[in-house]
Amino acid sequence: MVELKLYHEIPGGRNKFHSAILTTYSFNFHHFEYQVLKTLKHKSIYNIGVLVDSTMLDNVLGASSAGLKQLTETYSINGVYARGAFHPKINFFIGDNHLMMVFGSGNITAGGHGKNHETFSALFADSSESPLLPILNEGWEYLIKLADNLEGYSGLRIKKVIPRNCTLIKPFQSEKHKFHKVDEDTELALLYNEDSSILNQLLALIPANEIDNITIVSPYYDEDGTFLKSILEEYSKSRVDVYLPKENGLPPTKMTEDKRIKFYQWENTNRGEKTINASEGYIRKLHSKLFFFKGKNYNYCLVGSANATKAAFGTRDIRGINEEFGMLYKSSKTNYLNNLGITGKKEVLDPSTLTRDKYLVNTAPITEKYQKSVKIESCDLDGLTLKCFFTFSSNIDNLYICFYNDIGEELSKFNQIITLTEKLQIRVAKDFLLYSPAYVLLKDQNERIISNKQVINNIAKLFNTDPSKENRAIRSMRSALEMGKLNEYSLLGYLNELSAGNNYHKDKTNTYSVSQEEKLEAHSEMTFEEAMMASKHKDKNQQLSTKHYTVQFWQTISMFYKEKLEIEQEELNDEEEEADATESNERKVADDKEKDISISQKAELKRIPESTETQANYFIKSLNIISRDSEIEINEVLLCQFLLISQIITAVHIFKSYDLPYDEKRKMYKFYTPEEWKKILQDKYHGLMQDILVTFAKTIINLSITTPEDDHRARNLNSYKQEVLTFIFLYHYFINRNVESPHSEISDLACLNILYKLGLPDNDGFKEYIENSFKPIAEKKYDAYAVSKLKSRIENLMNEVNDKTKYFYHKHYGVCHIIRKDSKKVFFKSIMDEYGIFNLNLKDL
Repeated sequence: MVELKLYHEIPGGRNKFHSAILTTYSFNFHHFEYQVLKTLKHKSIYNIGVLVDSTMLDNVLGASSAGLKQLTETYSINGVYARGAFHPKINFFIGDNHLMMVFGSGNITAGGHGKNHETFSALFADSSESPLLPILNEGWEYLIKLADNLEGYSGLRIKKVIPRNCTLIKPFQSEKHKFHKVDEDTELALLYNEDSSILNQLLALIPANEIDNITIVSPYYDEDGTFLKSILEEYSKSRVDVYLPKENGLPPTKMTEDKRIKFYQWENTNRGEKTINASEGYIRKLHSKLFFFKGKNYNYCLVGSANATKAAFGTRDIRGINEEFGMLYKSSKTNYLNNLGITGKKEVLDPSTLTRDKYLVNTAPITEKYQKSVKIESCDLDGLTLKCFFTFSSNIDNLYICFYNDIGEELSKFNQIITLTEKLQIRVAKDFLLYSPAYVLLKDQNERIISNKQVINNIAKLFNTDPSKENRAIRSMRSALEMGKLNEYSLLGYLNELSAGNNYHKDKTNTYSVSQEEKLEAHSEMTFEEAMMASKHKDKNQQLSTKHYTVQFWQTISMFYKEKLEIEQEELNDEEEEADATESNERKVADDKEKDISISQKAELKRIPESTETQANYFIKSLNIISRDSEIEINEVLLCQFLLISQIITAVHIFKSYDLPYDEKRKMYKFYTPEEWKKILQDKYHGLMQDILVTFAKTIINLSITTPEDDHRARNLNSYKQEVLTFIFLYHYFINRNVESPHSEISDLACLNILYKLGLPDNDGFKEYIENSFKPIAEKKYDAYAVSKLKSRIENLMNEVNDKTKYFYHKHYGVCHIIRKDSKKVFFKSIMDEYGIFNLNLKDL
């Protein structure tokens, strides 16, 4: 009879769960954001969707949603329609290789999560062999069915994105509402209203002639006891005990007396006597729903969301009007009533002497609801584009889509007339977003509200909660950034895993197929190569410009370097200000400075150059494929991938410090001395970065540069171009060790081709920028002045391209280096072949 805090019991850690889909009847925004959301994020669950009864959501949205910081941005919330009530209380948690479903009677409110008497069941699986997995997949299938009408971001998440990021989610192919044996003594079956009623499912699983006694615990009943009469009729040989709360319930006050049924006071049970510490003297309400069947050979217990009403259970002929969800336990040994504390003194009650709470009559899930003319199923704001998805039974013209903030104020700045279709797409003004629109609804010309309220999904913000490994790695990087740490080598390992094959190709056991159209939609899942192919579509190119993992990784690394540099500069200034005039201001570096990468085995040393070579080869292979497709443009993803890969390889080979294995007894390094290891890495770097620089130059020769439509994107694109144009000189410097030689000519040609396509770099602050680029992670300084001289030399060569004396440009060969000329031909070198000599008729030059 131990009581537990629901979300605190969820296994935490980065490797357990990444997503949660929650369903509820009533909903409290502030409890959710300040309690539930906070706890879930603490357990690394960021991808969160909530499905709420549409009427109940309408009641609280705008009325009690003021001051919310995360509404529209870190979780999605959708209203769901039902003829009666949308009443399931499911908490489904999903990880790469884990599933957990917690469900029962509690709503997402303070009462449902601790103040009231609630009952929950929990199922967990971390293996495809788990006996609970079929039940979990039946539960997930139920959620997918609930999301049938959800389109856009919310629908895509449940139907496609989450299944792609979990190896255990598979289409449920067994018979529904059947027992699954989970151990020697226990069988479980899920019950929920669909084609058949929960009552029919119950009758099929519990033989009437075996049951001696039935115990029911519930706060809500039909006024005339319709459901209780059905139970008495179906289980005609059984006695029925019913536990009622004296207050805060809906007892069967007009039920005809029957000697086989007795009513008892809930508050006298051992569980009912349990109180909570509350300063306001809170009266703990009964909200559990429990149905216990004691048989000759087996005991059965139904736990879930269904109250003892016809609306919840339905009849033999008609399914219940509510959406309900529960699970039936079957055991030969377990006495579920004893385990749950439904024991103690029995005090008989006469339900006809009780009263039905008037407030509950109007709000409880017991009657059919009035349906709106139009249902807004989902609403997504992507940049300045708003997409709304509707379902409706008849066409209605001249409607107004109205926007509201979180306190329910109509934003008169935007009140647009629309013609109703299944999907509406409009463009909003940038200034309008300053008003922080939170939800939308529809009105007719007479100002009558004809739709539900629907929260706006801010896609740009919600993208960061995506459950893909890409986004989780970005979140991990940002956490490292906040703590002042970033490990480029760990990031390299992640990129290699991604490059080897993403979620579309890895899991052969997951039978969810992914169409090419879905690949284009799920940009967060794309490898670099897939993203570049998708960017041929204009709208995808726009999405990828900010959302692809390559762009986000580069932005994060750039921010990390910048902030670390600022911190170091502040520390240096502090040291200089505090230093004594008689002491040197030179900074002291401790001999025991923490190393970036610790090595214990020779195999670990071997993996470092192998990892960089793997990533370099993947990038080069992808560039070679991309260069053959003239429809692809030079965009943010291409530039950031070049910056990202080249920066990581340079950091690992040139700047990272290594704690090499050392033999204390023999006073010597086990495998390599620091000098030997440095030479190995530098020699490897020479070949890898030369190939990357040359292949990148070859690629952009054949491609045009994308033209952004908005100023913000144009600024970002230009920023990435400037970074590429800056770093190529630094890489040239490291590749050739600042030595001009015949071998460095190919690096010259690569730089010249990049400059020819992207333009010359800005000169303002070039030396300072180069000097600081790797300063936050560099053990030793490099000669920024020498890099500046290299830049000047190559820019002077660029001036000779138009003269056609030493260099010239050819549309197929790019910028070429003239070796010699004769009376008929010109002989030249091109980056298209590092070792070949090409020739051209002199007249064609």
